[in-house]
Amino acid sequence: MKRTILTRIAAFLSLCALALCVRGLDARLARAGEVANAYEGTFTPTIVGLSTAGTATYTVQVGRYSRIGNRVSMNATITYTAGNGTGQPAVAGLPLALRSVSNNDTACSVLTSSFTFGAGQVAAAIASGESQVRLWLLATGSALAAASYDGAASVFVQCSYEVTP
Repeated sequence: MKRTILTRIAAFLSLCALALCVRGLDARLARAGEVANAYEGTFTPTIVGLSTAGTATYTVQVGRYSRIGNRVSMNATITYTAGNGTGQPAVAGLPLALRSVSNNDTACSVLTSSFTFGAGQVAAAIASGESQVRLWLLATGSALAAASYDGAASVFVQCSYEVTP
């Protein structure tokens, strides 16, 4: 019985020593810049109009992101009604802005439900230096055009983009 308890205590102490060693290694790597700026979190996305931001009533507002170095991966889900913005719609409230570099716009994946936008499909992108995802309309044989704000919809967005280190 005593031997079993002593064996368990020794195993526990070995694990503790290993954990301290790993923590020390993480700290050394962070100091060396290997894992600097690595974190994750949540944010509250909103839908805005770029001519007039407006307001909306939300039933779902979920945003998650992770950052490793100068790369951010984020996903946002919003479902809203009674939206009264005008102009091009954008999912706003991203926790970090896209790095501000000329011609650095970044495409995002987007899925919409109950979003009225006419012929074509919805596309999404973050413009250089911005912390919002603009929604665009892509019709066959046409250039991108700004989508129009819809008073009620669900929008799902996923992006991976570069930020200032």
